[in-house]
Amino acid sequence: MSDIELNLMPLLRNIQEILQRIEIELKKNKTSINYGIKLEKE
Repeated sequence: MSDIELNLMPLLRNIQEILQRIEIELKKNKTSINYGIKLEKE
């Protein structure tokens, strides 16, 4: 492995973690938005 690859590995791992967190937040927001729409319809 080159130095560049070694430096990129932790960065890629960080990006993956951030993306997972964003995905979780989006799912939470989606369910709360759906819940809000259901409440408005009733």
